[in-house]
Amino acid sequence: REIDARRPELALVRRAAPAPALWLFDGRGRLLRAFQRLATLAEIEQVLVLHETEPTFVDLLAEAGRRELRAGRIRPALDYLERALEQASDLEWAHEARARAHVALGLLDLALADYGRAVEADAEYALGWYNLGITLSQLGRPAEALAPLAQALAIEGESPAMLLALGEAAAVSGQSAQALDA
Repeated sequence: REIDARRPELALVRRAAPAPALWLFDGRGRLLRAFQRLATLAEIEQVLVLHETEPTFVDLLAEAGRRELRAGRIRPALDYLERALEQASDLEWAHEARARAHVALGLLDLALADYGRAVEADAEYALGWYNLGITLSQLGRPAEALAPLAQALAIEGESPAMLLALGEAAAVSGQSAQALDA
């Protein structure tokens, strides 16, 4: 657990005898060390010191952020996600996850920017378009929410949640005909 929290881009795998008891892999799946017995934290730390200059595996950092977010640990989630996005700004799902963390903190303007980056990275990312529209609605901009919600609906198909959000945004913005269509 302590290694997982310090270096999410590393993986520890325990094996039963006669194979080594503990395998330590980096984020690229390369074996760093095989321990014949369960290693102490100090022994594992010695291996980690040797690999401090290794680049991190961005997808694992971002996934660690999503895991922290699911557990309700918003600040650590943001830390992992920001570290991942510093290295790879085209991960639409990492932008979307960071946006959800911003929503949890009540930072809707930052969430809006991240949802925008998510759909810039992948124009077919329906969840990003949907959340962009929902956030615009939450910011009191339902007329602006219509286009992203319509885009999400066009990509995803007739999702009840998307239809409801589109209809509600249209009704609130005074576009009765579009609300009835949704």
